[in-house]
Amino acid sequence: MTTSNLEISQYVQKHPIINQNRRFKIQYIYILNYFHLKYSKNSQWAHSMIQLYKSVFLDNTDAQKMCDFVFDDFELEKAVKRYGFIKYRYCIFIDCLFINAYNSKPKARKIADELSSAYDGKYTKEIDMLYNELYGGEVCVKKLPNTDYMRECWMKNRAFLKLPKKRILITATMSAGKSTLLNALTGKHVTRMMNEACTSKIHYIINKSYEDGFSYEHDYVLRLNAGMEELMDDDLRNKSSEISVGARFFSPWEVNGRICFIDTPGVNSGEYPEHRTISRNMLSSGEYDLVLVLLNGGNLGTDDERENLEYICKNCDKDIIFVINKLDKFRSGEDSVDDSIERAKKSLMEIGFVNPKVYPASAYAGYLAKISLKGEPMDKYTADEFEILSLKLDIPDYRFSRYYPAETQIQADGGDAEKLLINSGIASLEQLLYNLQGRNTKL
Repeated sequence: MTTSNLEISQYVQKHPIINQNRRFKIQYIYILNYFHLKYSKNSQWAHSMIQLYKSVFLDNTDAQKMCDFVFDDFELEKAVKRYGFIKYRYCIFIDCLFINAYNSKPKARKIADELSSAYDGKYTKEIDMLYNELYGGEVCVKKLPNTDYMRECWMKNRAFLKLPKKRILITATMSAGKSTLLNALTGKHVTRMMNEACTSKIHYIINKSYEDGFSYEHDYVLRLNAGMEELMDDDLRNKSSEISVGARFFSPWEVNGRICFIDTPGVNSGEYPEHRTISRNMLSSGEYDLVLVLLNGGNLGTDDERENLEYICKNCDKDIIFVINKLDKFRSGEDSVDDSIERAKKSLMEIGFVNPKVYPASAYAGYLAKISLKGEPMDKYTADEFEILSLKLDIPDYRFSRYYPAETQIQADGGDAEKLLINSGIASLEQLLYNLQGRNTKL
């Protein structure tokens, strides 16, 4: 399986057979399972796709009953010609390709030939037309029943995967708010937000083609409908140093780019010194396009932070953005956002960075704004914090967006949540990250 699979969105939640009876859906999955076992038996993606279809189409009891499927006893011709299945013949074809051969045109050709043969060649012309559309972009002008939505989703995925990809590496010391920032930028709860070492592996957090309601996680096993428990807990069986998550990023301003955040462990964990090694190896690899260095506004200039910055300066030749987090905790009249930014710039130039780009943000305020915009419930404590931050960040000195370039400025058209997202700096930071055209900050 390639990481591009994690960028592909699903259409199963609006599948043409979703409202069919349970027996029909079981028999339908049997057909898909036959092609899976024949063409992609060892594929994690194909196996996980079958499990996803089971979870969407069936309840747990019916899904368990499917364990008695015997490949050698399955009669494909008989199955696809059953009453009702002829109506969905092209859906079966698209599903088989999507599950087994999305990235393999030769395998798709074999599936097309076998399915055509199962129908005694009666629909060969239409199957070939559909094959040419899905893999060659030749528009099929003939009406093919029940396929419009599936074909539209296929083409959306195809177009998305043709876009250039941007890989953004995020590094910070512990407790700088890196996990909160990632949740704010993605608009999804994809990492743990705790004041401790949360990340022990490299996390690749990947934007999907469109919103389908599913979060993927590849952590030893591949789950295409990962819940909060799977996303928050590392699988101890995974002996590699990597975990990948696929989710459609949420923002009021659509994130239509192929964005991959690379979340690295905190570099100053005394309990887990290997975290620094993992992060430094990733930084040294150069396998990214941009670095976002998150600084803790409540504790700027620590020895650990300076050591990390010196390593970055010596070992990174990519674009770098510096973001000072937690400046929302400053007290008016006692602390100065402007002074903090200037001190940070001076310190960075002393280390060796040339004309460093430094911006303020409140990751937590941005995260709360995204929760509110999505209509997710808040407990009383969180709702109170949302109100407090909405008021505080509307004070001119704390409107962090004003520190960002003019081309990233966004006007609020909505209510308090959209206004807070802008004032937190997260909206402008999104624009900066996804459309960066700047030059390196380092000689």
